[in-house]
Amino acid sequence: MTAFDTTPIPRAPGRPRKQAMEQRSMQNKQRYTRAELDYITQMAHYAGLTVSEYIRRAALKIVIKPPRTSVPREAMAELNRIGININQIARALNRGRECPPYIEEAFLKLNATMDKLAQDYDP
Repeated sequence: MTAFDTTPIPRAPGRPRKQAMEQRSMQNKQRYTRAELDYITQMAHYAGLTVSEYIRRAALKIVIKPPRTSVPREAMAELNRIGININQIARALNRGRECPPYIEEAFLKLNATMDKLAQDYDP
């Protein structure tokens, strides 16, 4: 191979190695009560993280958000439509108009949809 050879050097397949500053090689052992560790484990599970990642983010004050819900798009769209109807009703009432005749239907539909979601997707 000459100094001007442009043949690519074969690489090993897989993820590239991290730089030395990016590698997590340092350890700091902590002690917890059973209640503390149970709480941390529960919160990590709720956030969809490993216990180590949860503790790391909490220590670094990184916002820990729960994972997105698994509620189907159709159900979310239906709830959105019902919410829009209720918002329109509230605006009309705030302007001094009479209560629209479909208000009871909107609330019944909202309750039915919420009950169905609670039954289908309760963890």
